[in-house]
Amino acid sequence: APVSYTYVFLIQFVATFFGEPLRFNYVVSSLLIVVGIYLLSDKKNLKRMKGVLLALLSALFWTIGQAVIKIATTAELNPMSIAFARVSSAMVVIGAYMLIKRSDCNLAISGKQHLLLAGISILDLGLGSTLYVYSIGVAGLTTTIILTSISPLVTQVVSKAMGKEAPSRRDITASLVIVMALIVAAV
Repeated sequence: APVSYTYVFLIQFVATFFGEPLRFNYVVSSLLIVVGIYLLSDKKNLKRMKGVLLALLSALFWTIGQAVIKIATTAELNPMSIAFARVSSAMVVIGAYMLIKRSDCNLAISGKQHLLLAGISILDLGLGSTLYVYSIGVAGLTTTIILTSISPLVTQVVSKAMGKEAPSRRDITASLVIVMALIVAAV
């Protein structure tokens, strides 16, 4: 996770091509976020070179993807249209991958689980994606990326709250680092 989150740092420089200033506090904030994500991560996964290379590749693609979203919002495209295009193109790529690998997408789940999955999809891919795109157009690329990069922290908090798991000292330290990153970004 921390390697793939280097896009939070990289986007600070890419955003300058769209007229957004390179702010020292945003660069520091994005580095603190990468440190916080590192602390939330499982160190065992970092030892595999293939995983690290794939994470760097995903960071590169995310950086390019966010830049393209910024271009689309600058062209005043509707945020819902952009969000729809993002989800639709992902479906095409994943579908093609599954066909090539001859992978079976078996969703052997109950009716209640189907409703839950549909609700999650509406919140994440529908509402969340649209608000994300709208935010890039209104607040800017760097601000949006920094603020939305707290999602791993939110995920940890929710999973700990639901799973009766007590947060470790490492989790608490990571949380404090990410909160500090947000404070630095706000200064």
